[in-house]
Amino acid sequence: MQYNSVWGQLAAHLNSAGVRGIVQLRDNGTSVNIRVQLRTGALSEEFVWKIHEFPPDMEVKEPCADDKIGRMYADLTSAFGRLRPGQDLTVASGLKLWAVVGRSLVLRGVASGRVACAPLQPAGRVATLRAELHGPQLGGRVALRQSAAGSGLLSQLYHVTPARRDSLHRWALLRGDCERGEPVPSPVEGPLAAGRAPGVLTGRTFVSWNGMLDGALSIVIYGDKDTASIAACAPLRPIEPRQAVANWTDLGGTVLLRQDSPYDATLVTVQFRREAVRKAYSYGIDELPTISRGEIGVMCPNVRGVIYNPLGVSADRVPSPGEGSFEQYAVGDLSGKYGPLGENSAVEFVQTEPGKVKRRR
Repeated sequence: MQYNSVWGQLAAHLNSAGVRGIVQLRDNGTSVNIRVQLRTGALSEEFVWKIHEFPPDMEVKEPCADDKIGRMYADLTSAFGRLRPGQDLTVASGLKLWAVVGRSLVLRGVASGRVACAPLQPAGRVATLRAELHGPQLGGRVALRQSAAGSGLLSQLYHVTPARRDSLHRWALLRGDCERGEPVPSPVEGPLAAGRAPGVLTGRTFVSWNGMLDGALSIVIYGDKDTASIAACAPLRPIEPRQAVANWTDLGGTVLLRQDSPYDATLVTVQFRREAVRKAYSYGIDELPTISRGEIGVMCPNVRGVIYNPLGVSADRVPSPGEGSFEQYAVGDLSGKYGPLGENSAVEFVQTEPGKVKRRR
């Protein structure tokens, strides 16, 4: 499924729990139209659909768990009814794009209880800044993501002092660095939460607003008891895109993986000439080879032939190639997720996939 890459539009690419499809939100000036294109493979049932407050963590086994996506933000089922497989639905809503950008769209099967989710992301590129906080009172990360559809700030904070607890903190953005920066008029009201330990839900906050900020920025977070004290401060630094590419010059094939930030999906571009697909059927990412160092120097033998499978997907439960959702295959099983190369035709396509670009061979 494809959509036009234009501003004023969000899209959630669903590809989990056996559910595949796209939900688009487009601002037409008077309302936000929601279009749903959904298919669910062999297992067919109705779904309730909602928007939750936090984006999913697509690098864990259960990215749609309640302790990842937080509380419900908007109930779309009560307004528009349940979703059905094969449905192509378009409805008008009162949502604001800037209020939901970056949050999770969540589908839950009525009969099975299975859950599929995806972040609502702008169709164009998003500028991402991130601050790493290291005390004196709080540690953690704050990410600022900005686009013409709206801006969002996601924080995951925790206490680094012995008196660990859940707390709420006043915060501000600074124009410049932590020592000499001037406060920026607050784009949104409300405190940031800090948890008693790293990674807990009570230490997570997501806020969004309509507009973008320019220039060098820092974030300062104040103490919850002594509100004049600084609990943490750090610059918000741009995150540069990462990419990995495999070229088969003799076969005429290329696989390119590009990710703009850890909060974005990975774009996978696959190109093989007809000569290549006649010689190959499946393709994927294997574990790195072992490297021996000794008197004869460095040896890099052939890859071990073990598919890259960090989440431990069982081979006994893998669907047929191209029939399941991405998390049902090993991360490196590219021909399983996208389908085999075929026999006679050239292959060229672009896919959007959750997860992080890491170096593998």
